[in-house]
Amino acid sequence: MSRKFILAYLIILILEIVAGEFEYTLGVYLLKPVIVSSLVLLVADEGFLKNWQFITALIFSLLGDIFLMIGVPNLFLFGLGSFLITHLFYVNIFRRKTTFKPVVIAAFLAIVAVFFFTVLKPNIPADFLLPIFVYMLVITTMGITASSVHLENQTTYLLTVGAVLFIVSDSLIAIDKFVGNIPLPTLIIMSTYGVAQLLITKSYLKIFSNSSSIE
Repeated sequence: MSRKFILAYLIILILEIVAGEFEYTLGVYLLKPVIVSSLVLLVADEGFLKNWQFITALIFSLLGDIFLMIGVPNLFLFGLGSFLITHLFYVNIFRRKTTFKPVVIAAFLAIVAVFFFTVLKPNIPADFLLPIFVYMLVITTMGITASSVHLENQTTYLLTVGAVLFIVSDSLIAIDKFVGNIPLPTLIIMSTYGVAQLLITKSYLKIFSNSSSIE
């Protein structure tokens, strides 16, 4: 992943955030899909067949972005489902190089459990409770798996940071939807999400791409 790509990616992300904060809908509709699409093209250029699982994960993220961007209430669960599939693919990829540690598992489970049962659960409508609970379990598993990946006996911190930022972004979306409006939602949610996807993709290309296979 070149510096030029990272710079272009961050510029697009910043422009999308500005468009969102100023409620320039056309700008959001044009720019938001480009964020993850650029990552799809980048990874595909490294070899589609060997990277098809990660590319598929990114495509479902792109679908999730589109469903949530449209803003129709009935599409929220479709967006949730799309991101759920993304995280399942991430888990399947990350597990190849994991060395689980009880302290990491306990930390993730404790933090997410406290957040879910104290912040979200009292505010989530009954129809959404089970889907949100399942989603939180899956994204927590993704975070645990990503944080347990090791390369040459060293923890891949960028992957861990990316996974944590993804969880933070999703948590902020849930707070904004079910608990109450958060200040500068586009700035906070999209900055954490955009950087998360960038770090996860960068880590994937460094750690997994060469060993990926058609499975």
